[in-house]
Amino acid sequence: MCITMKKKIAQQYKDIVQELRKPILIRAGSTVYEWKEGLVQGYKYSPALSELYYSYLDAIYFSDHMEIKENDIKLFTRVVDDYLYITDSLENAMSFIAALTNYRNVNYDKTVVNFSHDTIKYNEEIIFLGYCYNTCTMQVSRANNIYAGQMCYKIAFTVGLSDLPRFIESRIGQSSIPINSHIFNLQYNNEELIWRHIFTTFCLSANKLCTILAILCEEREMEVLLIPYKKKVTVKLTNTILETLTRNKPEDLIFIYCINHFRYLAWLALSLCAKRTPKCSGLVPLINNQLAKNNCIFGKWREHASRISKTGECLRKATKEVCRRNDLRVTFRDFETLPLGFECYHHRKLK
Repeated sequence: MCITMKKKIAQQYKDIVQELRKPILIRAGSTVYEWKEGLVQGYKYSPALSELYYSYLDAIYFSDHMEIKENDIKLFTRVVDDYLYITDSLENAMSFIAALTNYRNVNYDKTVVNFSHDTIKYNEEIIFLGYCYNTCTMQVSRANNIYAGQMCYKIAFTVGLSDLPRFIESRIGQSSIPINSHIFNLQYNNEELIWRHIFTTFCLSANKLCTILAILCEEREMEVLLIPYKKKVTVKLTNTILETLTRNKPEDLIFIYCINHFRYLAWLALSLCAKRTPKCSGLVPLINNQLAKNNCIFGKWREHASRISKTGECLRKATKEVCRRNDLRVTFRDFETLPLGFECYHHRKLK
């Protein structure tokens, strides 16, 4: 083992021991308790201990696979106990699988390869850290497993919630729903897939809003919170998506859109989630009213802006040919239901 690796492991060990000497405090309501025995599931010690354990064994079992030699195309990456290995050599791939058998706790039900193998299942789609990589088309999507249960609508609540609009902005904003060049990228994702990512992003956002409203609000309080959701959440998500796409596209490609396309998908996603969240069903008529106002792709044509400034001024008038593009109409018709496997919050069906 190299000196650098030894120093890294030694420092990690010291840090963990130092942390373990500190008491673990758990808050339940206004009362604070000290955790006396065992470790809290999901607590920071778990990944730290895993990193200490796996980084040591990686150097033993996978040293050849981590080393990049001349003309090699390979990527070895691990996050806690999830591995991803990419190589252009079948022999190298088989060697990695052989090295993997040194571990006795490999979950082969979740292990896949994109080539023929006697014991490991084949799949052209590789799921890693919440993303799905299609190894044939090279397109990237969010993995469907993030739509299920608490992964989709889980919200971290605090004891004091005096400012609900700000709470909504912080809990549903970009820190909760990552907008990055991994999926919002026109270099390798086509325009149809981009619009599907946009719709899914708004579905995740809408589901989190409905969860917050269902848990914290009476029905009469919910309506006023739609305004900060629109201004503080969906507008910022839209702007960030557009900025990310602008940075990650071929120079000769123009991403053609109307701002109402984004508004329409945001309200459509919220309508679908509100229908599936029992305590929010009373909001559906109000949401559908906003949906109709921004429906330039299917609804009655009205003059409106296709681009607006941050102060709300019209930068460019909309044109009917752009708003009602036939290809977009075909894509948007698929958005009549939530993404497959999507689960909304139901107070009577908590697991």
